[in-house]
Amino acid sequence: MATIAMLLPLTFKVPPTESLIMLAGIYYGSQYGGSTTSILVNLPGETSSVITCIDGHQMAGKGALDQL
Repeated sequence: MATIAMLLPLTFKVPPTESLIMLAGIYYGSQYGGSTTSILVNLPGETSSVITCIDGHQMAGKGALDQL
């Protein structure tokens, strides 16, 4: 959210479609990055990754993610 807040003034000079794509890419990229730490290290990167810690870390320990 901090990156979105810092880049929000930049979107005023960019066409609406491109600015929405840029902000959505930043948001979804940060959500994916938070899931990586919660699965591998069992530490949530964001509050939305807390539930991923419960199942994801156990699955990674059993090797279930190697099959993906």
